[in-house]
Amino acid sequence: MRPLHLMLFALYPILPVIGYVNNISELTIYIVIKMVLVSEIAVGAMYLLLKVGIKDSCKSAIAISLSILLFFSYGYFKEIISLVAINGYTLNRNIYTAPLYLGLITMVYTLMKHVKNYQKANGVMNVFSAIFMVSFMVNYAICKTHNNAINAEKGIENNIIQKPEKPYDIYHIILDGYGRNDVLKKYYGYDNSVFIKKLREYGFFVAERSTANYNITNKSIPSTKRMSYCADGAQSKDVSDLLKEVHYVVYEQGANARNNVKLREAVFIIIRNSVIDVFSARFNIYSLMARDQVIKSIEMLKDVSEKESPKYVCTHILCPHPPYVFGANGEGTSPDLSVAFNMYNTSWDDRKGYINQIRYINSRVENVIETIF
Repeated sequence: MRPLHLMLFALYPILPVIGYVNNISELTIYIVIKMVLVSEIAVGAMYLLLKVGIKDSCKSAIAISLSILLFFSYGYFKEIISLVAINGYTLNRNIYTAPLYLGLITMVYTLMKHVKNYQKANGVMNVFSAIFMVSFMVNYAICKTHNNAINAEKGIENNIIQKPEKPYDIYHIILDGYGRNDVLKKYYGYDNSVFIKKLREYGFFVAERSTANYNITNKSIPSTKRMSYCADGAQSKDVSDLLKEVHYVVYEQGANARNNVKLREAVFIIIRNSVIDVFSARFNIYSLMARDQVIKSIEMLKDVSEKESPKYVCTHILCPHPPYVFGANGEGTSPDLSVAFNMYNTSWDDRKGYINQIRYINSRVENVIETIF
C-alpha cells in the first residue's frame, strides 16, 4: 500500500497558518502554492533518502510522518500543558514542557520499534491522516460559520458610531511589552520619567497605574480594538470596521495587523508551533524578522501622516517585547548567553536587553510624534 499519509502530513505544518487568518482570502494563492510545494518536495526528498538508508519504504514513510507530527506539534502540546495548574501555577514554560515533550517523542519512537507489520501500520496511517485532514477542514468551516452566524444574529448595540462634524486623525500605536514607569523603576532600575514628561508636553494623558486587560497578546489587542472583553460567542465589531463605516481611511501594520499574510509571516507562524520555538527567544532566531517588523511599522507611521484624512492608523510594534534585537541606538545585538543557557530564565530576564529596547523605541516614538504633529 502506498504511503499516502506522507502527502497529507506534509500539509500539517501549514495548517496553523490557515487557522491563524480571519479569512482564507488573507492568504494569497502564491503563498499557499509555495508553502505546499516546498513542504511536499522536502518531505518527498527526506522519504527517498531514508528509504535508501533503511531499505523499507513503509517504515521510512511512517518514520517521516511521525517526525513531521512531532516536530510541528510542540506549540499545541505547550498550549495543552499550560491548562494544567499545580497550586495555581501553570506549567507553560519551556523548562517544564520541553522535557515532557522529549519524553513523548521517546515513547513514540520506542513503540515504533516494536511494530512488527509496517505494511499494516502504513495502512492505518493512511486512514488516520485522511480522517485528520477531513476533521480539520470540517472543524475550520464549522467554527468560521458558527462565529459569523453568531455575530450576525446577536451583534453589539454599542457598535454604532456617528461621524463627528470635525473628524480627527486617529493614531493607535501599540508598544508590546512596554512596562509602566513604576514597574520599570522597581524591577529594572530604570527611570522613564523623561520620556513620560515629553509625552505629557505633547498633550498625552499618561495612566500611571494602568494594567492590561489580558496577559496575552492575541486576547489583549482584539479586546482593545473591539472595546469589549473577549466573551464566548459574539464578538463586537473591530474599531477599524466601525471607522470605515463613517468614511475613515484605515491603515494597519504590525504583528497583529489584519492584512494579507506575507510569506515571512507564514513561516513565523509555522516555526512558532515547532520544536524550534524552544530555542527561538533565547537565541534571537527571529531577530531579522523582528527588526524588519518594528522598522516597517515605524516608517509606516511617518509615511501615512501626509495621507488623506480622516484616517485611523493602527500599528502593533513588537518592541520592547523580546526578542531583544535593538541596542539603545538601534544597532544590532547578540543574545545574552548567560540568560540563553540558563534554563531557569526566560528572555524577560535579560534586563539590559529590555531596557535598551525601551530606550530605542522611546527615541523612535518621539520622532514619529514630531512628524505627526
